[in-house]
Amino acid sequence: MLEIVRKAADRIGGVPRLAVRLGVTRQAIYQWREVPADRVVDIAVATGIARADLRPDLFGVADDLSAWCEDGDADVATPTDWSRLRSDDVLWLEAQADAVAGLQPTEVDTDRLVQLLRSLASDARADIERRMTVVLVRLLKWQYRPDRRSLSTIAVITAERARILARAAASPSLRAHAEASL
Repeated sequence: MLEIVRKAADRIGGVPRLAVRLGVTRQAIYQWREVPADRVVDIAVATGIARADLRPDLFGVADDLSAWCEDGDADVATPTDWSRLRSDDVLWLEAQADAVAGLQPTEVDTDRLVQLLRSLASDARADIERRMTVVLVRLLKWQYRPDRRSLSTIAVITAERARILARAAASPSLRAHAEASL
């Protein structure tokens, strides 16, 4: 088992509890060779372990992009701005897309990279909308179809709400997007 996963499990009472929080089996957790990207935010929210510690390949970024710039004084965010952006995945993706678009390194397909970064931010917003739709539909069914009420409906509503809250905790800008899309 990965050491960081063991540390995460220990923080919330062991692998069985971590598995329940994530909605996976214990066996799945023991088979991880790295923390799955789609589980990083959930684990970070549940345990307080930084995303960069769970997946440094995805969330470990340089504090300052000026090292990437040819002249060293390009329009990049200050380290204070970067710490703020790191607390919001979607804003970070958009800032990275803007920064890469302005750098134009010769050996990087900047157009495609910018498109991909913007697409990731868009996917995060679409995911919140999908999850909100599921919750809303289930709540409407609960209200207007009492004959169809079941424990699985409650479980789906609870799980989707937890995922929405976890995503919003990782990217506070998604909370505003969620409110605007209602």
